[in-house]
Amino acid sequence: MKNVSVVLCTYNGEKYIREQLESILNQTYPVYEVVIQDDKSTDDTVDIIKEYESKYSFVKLFINDNNKGFCQNFLSAYLLASGDYILSCDQDDIWDNNKVNILVNSIENNMLIFSNSVLFDANKNFQYKSIPFYSQYISVLKPFVLGHQIMFDCRLLADIQYFIDHSYPYDYYIFLKAMSIGTVKYIDKPLVKWRRHNLAITYVEKNKNEKGLVGYYKSLLSLRDKNKRERSASYFYGIRKYVHYNDESLNRVIALMAKGDLLSIMRASFICLMNYRKLYPGKLRLVILLRSFFVPIFFY
Repeated sequence: MKNVSVVLCTYNGEKYIREQLESILNQTYPVYEVVIQDDKSTDDTVDIIKEYESKYSFVKLFINDNNKGFCQNFLSAYLLASGDYILSCDQDDIWDNNKVNILVNSIENNMLIFSNSVLFDANKNFQYKSIPFYSQYISVLKPFVLGHQIMFDCRLLADIQYFIDHSYPYDYYIFLKAMSIGTVKYIDKPLVKWRRHNLAITYVEKNKNEKGLVGYYKSLLSLRDKNKRERSASYFYGIRKYVHYNDESLNRVIALMAKGDLLSIMRASFICLMNYRKLYPGKLRLVILLRSFFVPIFFY
């Protein structure tokens, strides 16, 4: 039997932390350890966790000396885990009781496995959407995998330490690294109830995506934002420095996006256009060519 570590990061999560912890304790596959790292909460989160720590020897609480922020908190907490497989856990979601069992028995020789999740809000409104086909190109340029969906092999821990100084989402880096050195697997099952509320770290109120030509036009306008280009360049710089793919055209796109200037972004778009079949396998259509060209631009 493989040992499974659950890494849970907290910050002012007193309202929902009990429900999340109970869903971990009720797993049908025994959890080896629950590593909890708190990022200097100012509410009763730590006291609640200490209650569980006193009851269960496999619950291990660590408290940061200083606030690390969401991504650095997770990346540093991973390094405290000692299991064969590591799962990420947010403080306010609810796991399906069979989540760990399904992932452990499905991962096989893959470096990482991820499942789907179902959104729900305070009114218990549920929203489920199947994750579409993913390729290396799309995974890099349109990242979509969320931390609470993944379980990865402990061999990835050796690479995680290099990402700690980068502020972009930890889950994207882990997924992309796993895809570059091995294979990943997707389970199209909603194994997490993903709570959306305005106190959640990852909550962002968004309008509906613009469709059609208006969306393309607004994406082009967004390139004028120098600060946004610089932030995005930092994300791609981290990938370029620590992740390498066998596909040299994709490595070239990453290198160009890491520069962040308009000319380099346009060059990256042309490479994507020339490799449209890698982005969107299937029949050739004009909309596919247009979409392939705009994938790097949509990142902004």
